Amino acid sequence: MKTDKLDALGMLGERLALSYLESKGHKVELSFDKYDYEKDITVDDNLLCEVKTQQPWHLQNSFTIKGNQLRKCKSADILLFVETPSNENGNKIAIWDFSENKDKVATKTTRDNRTMYLYNKKYGELVATISDEKYVNTAKKYNSSQWRGKK
Repeated sequence: MKTDKLDALGMLGERLALSYLESKGHKVELSFDKYDYEKDITVDDNLLCEVKTQQPWHLQNSFTIKGNQLRKCKSADILLFVETPSNENGNKIAIWDFSENKDKVATKTTRDNRTMYLYNKKYGELVATISDEKYVNTAKKYNSSQWRGKK
């Protein structure tokens, strides 16, 4: 079930990123291959866009990826993180662009001894916020983060 929720959340993020890119005048095409190892979206026929949809690691002020995603994120022309709603961000969805700083990655070991790669928000650019209840509620429904944060 957790995989289904993650897939649904990822699809929502990709569609929101696609709409954002279209609003900026780009021609976009969503990859229909869930296991595409190059991109989630093709932009203007030749740019590769990777989209990650998640709740950030708030204590680190960073979005995280696993090691098997690092090459894909670094090689993308456009790297977008879609931040799911939380008390920390005013219960909105935020789109962050890390395209200019996709190589600025730190590592951190979690309590359960996993190595995570961190994209600190200070290196990203907040490019869009979405407060439409339909999208916010859908993102909340599929979000699996245990973070409760401030209220």
